[in-house]
Amino acid sequence: MYVKRSRSYWSRKRIPYLKPTSVFENVENVFNPKRGLMMDIKICYDAFRRRKKKFGGIYFFTEPVFMPIDPDLIKSILSTDFSHFLGHGFTFNEKYDPLAAHLFNLEGEKWRKMRTKLTPTFTSGKMKYMFKTLLDCGIPMIGYVNDLCEKREPVDIKEILACYTTDIIGSCAFGLECNSFKDPNAEFRRNGREALTIRFSDLLMRFLTFWAPSLPKYLPIKYLRSDIEKFFINAVKNILDYRTTKIMLNVMTSFSYLSNYRKRLE
Repeated sequence: MYVKRSRSYWSRKRIPYLKPTSVFENVENVFNPKRGLMMDIKICYDAFRRRKKKFGGIYFFTEPVFMPIDPDLIKSILSTDFSHFLGHGFTFNEKYDPLAAHLFNLEGEKWRKMRTKLTPTFTSGKMKYMFKTLLDCGIPMIGYVNDLCEKREPVDIKEILACYTTDIIGSCAFGLECNSFKDPNAEFRRNGREALTIRFSDLLMRFLTFWAPSLPKYLPIKYLRSDIEKFFINAVKNILDYRTTKIMLNVMTSFSYLSNYRKRLE
């Protein structure tokens, strides 16, 4: 009765919708994914486009999801009416899983504060400054691909782009040289690979979260393993400590230089 009631949400609102195709509604079996969530969404989007609808409704398990189709409607949601669409639909336990409290998961006032802090990082001037780093990270990638071509070995483009992305994030965000192409099992690359590897427990958690969206708020559920979480938290702490120490040394050196210069003038 609960599932049947949930499946009638869009019809009760008189919104065009796609009929659920399985017990998982409009998405594929999460325990045996073959297409991926993005492809499922694209299939639903194309279906509404063929029916010439400006918007429509789909279901993720028992959760109704609104899908805008018309470009003007999407523009309104993302710009003029954005203050009414701050929710992202993801829940987490911030105290137990602090790394999940990022810009794509936060909502409301916490999201605003985080966005205010991150916005200055991605100004046009700083993006241009990062471009040199992107080019520098591409040099080892070009060399790696050339070596594979000379050896007549197959090219795993997914792994190559993952290493390139890891080097960029390490350089721009952490100020580190990851050297993913020289050492594919480097600590930063290995933990990044593990963080994006989907395990059965991840699928089970995703299933439970869709059925009960508020569940992660009250249970000690993590999106990352404890060892991976510890690595990234320690990496940020170590970098902050290093930069703070470096700044203090520079300040002390400057004061020492000015003091000596003043003595010479006297």
